[in-house]
Amino acid sequence: MSSSSFQHRLERELQDMRDDSGEATTASSRSIASRQLLSEDYEPDHLDILCGTAGNLHSYPRCGNRSFGKLVRRSLRKHSRDDTAPNVIRVTEDILRMLYDRRYRFLKKDNDKQPWYVLNNSDAFDRVRHTVAAVFTRSTQSRVVRQNRRFQQAIDGSQKQSLSSQYYS
Repeated sequence: MSSSSFQHRLERELQDMRDDSGEATTASSRSIASRQLLSEDYEPDHLDILCGTAGNLHSYPRCGNRSFGKLVRRSLRKHSRDDTAPNVIRVTEDILRMLYDRRYRFLKKDNDKQPWYVLNNSDAFDRVRHTVAAVFTRSTQSRVVRQNRRFQQAIDGSQKQSLSSQYYS
């Protein structure tokens, strides 16, 4: 499949997701037959982003989850300037495009006895959107903690300075 047709299909699916955003879908409501199953002995590689808890994700150190996390953090830094919240949908679409352009894919395993399967674009979009929201929340919280710590250090420093000036004056 050519890159332009893939981009066109992705754009169309992203628009459909935006149009149908009011309709809730769950993984359990989707047909198992529509899944793109991988072979029983498939071992995820560096272009696979693993989802879920059934696949013992920590036993796959070569998977693409680290790269995915770095890409999300970089994209959030780029999109959130001046302490404003980024447009999560736009950031999610940008990240998904970058990942698909680089030939990454999202894999999931429902339990250890079933093979890995490729998530459809809608589920991948949800996965990226949830990750973007979680990373943004964590980074915002850590920024507030750092600001509070600096403020407290400034207060402590000024108190120490005023105490030392009282005793040594």
